[in-house]
Amino acid sequence: FEMFVIVFLIAGILCIAGLLLCSQLFTKYMIRKIMVPVDALNQAAERINGGNLSVPIVYERQDEFGEVCETFNIMQQHLKENMDKAKAYEQARTEMISGISHDLRTPLTSIKGFIKGMLDGVASTPEKQRQYLEISYQKAGDMERLLQKLFFVSKLETGNMPFFLKKTELGGWLSKYVEQKQKEETE
Repeated sequence: FEMFVIVFLIAGILCIAGLLLCSQLFTKYMIRKIMVPVDALNQAAERINGGNLSVPIVYERQDEFGEVCETFNIMQQHLKENMDKAKAYEQARTEMISGISHDLRTPLTSIKGFIKGMLDGVASTPEKQRQYLEISYQKAGDMERLLQKLFFVSKLETGNMPFFLKKTELGGWLSKYVEQKQKEETE
């Protein structure tokens, strides 16, 4: 009977040890199976946080984590596209402001030149003075229109202004522009 109890205890201890060993192996397998995609997601989140949106998660298994990783990659791609659009928009905005600044300098320089001409006595006759003043007034109006456009763009950016398209006959607009430039050159 004692031998039976000893064999039973040894067999029980061996079974418990076997169960503990199997449990440990199964736990390690499950941790590895779960932690690989979790680590991949964590690394991807760190890359995104660092600004790197071009490296997708590579996870080949077709399981729940595969779906999560694929969804994460799609989200990352959308973020990249939106950031690229925002950069392009900001670049276009910067170029537009630079262009408007340049366009404002042109009539301002013209106005200053006509006023300087009047001060220096180049426009010595009343007719010439009136002509210089008319051109200066026209250039000031050009500047005002450019500033108004800049104000409108600002309102459009903030969403405080509706946008209405207006058809313009290009030939008539170009004719007026050429006429204005010719008038300036005769001065």
